[in-house]
Amino acid sequence: MFKIAKKLTVIMLSASIIFSCSGIIAHAEGIKDKKQEYYQEYKRIIREANEKIGSKDFELLPIDEINEDDMLTPKEFQKAVNAAIQLDTQKPVIDDNGGEYSNESNDNMSARASGETVTESQNKKVSVADNHSVIMKCTATFVTRYNASKKRRFITQIKSAKVTVSGYGFSWKKSPTITKRVIDGGRTGEILCLGVIKNPSGFTKQVSLSFEFYCNTGGGIEVR
Repeated sequence: MFKIAKKLTVIMLSASIIFSCSGIIAHAEGIKDKKQEYYQEYKRIIREANEKIGSKDFELLPIDEINEDDMLTPKEFQKAVNAAIQLDTQKPVIDDNGGEYSNESNDNMSARASGETVTESQNKKVSVADNHSVIMKCTATFVTRYNASKKRRFITQIKSAKVTVSGYGFSWKKSPTITKRVIDGGRTGEILCLGVIKNPSGFTKQVSLSFEFYCNTGGGIEVR
C-alpha cells in the first residue's frame, strides 16, 4: 500500500483484520467512494510522514494498484506508517565502555571488529489459526571484539540477518523490513522484522517480531 523508496519494501496489513465496514457499503459504487475517501487520507498521512523524517522515502502506491480487500482504515494506515518510521529510524547506542555503536551503519563498524564471527539462529512461533502456528527462523551473523578492561567480548557488528517462514505453505508476501541493532552496551544484538506472510489460499497476516541474541563473556552468542 505504501513503500519505503530506499528499501523498496511494501508494507501491508492482513486483509483479515482491516477494512471492516460493518455492512454500510452494500454495492460496488459505495466501495469505490470509500476507497477514494481513504486514499485522500493516505496521501495526507504519507505527506506528513515524509515531513517528519525530512525526506521523501515513503511513497503511496497508485490507487488502481490497491485492492479494496487490502485497504486499511485511516487509523490503521497511520499505525502501519508509524511502525515503519520506527523501524526505519536508526539511533546510535552508547556502550558502557565509552564507545558508540551506530545502528544505522553496521557496515561502517568493520574496522572496530577485530575478533570472531559467530552465526546463530532463533525460532519463534506465530499463530495463524486456532491451534496452528508457523515457525519464523532468524539467522544472524555477529562479529565480537574482546575488551581487555572489561575482560569480556562484546558484539561490535551484525554482519547479516535474515528471517524465513515455514509451515502450512506460508511464505513472505514481500521481502520483510529487517533492522539490525546492537544494544545493551554491545552485550545484545537485536533483529527487528516487519512484514506480511501469506499462504496459497490467499490468507495474509502481518508479522512484527523482535529476536534478541546475547553475547556471553567468551564471545559465544546465546538465544534469549
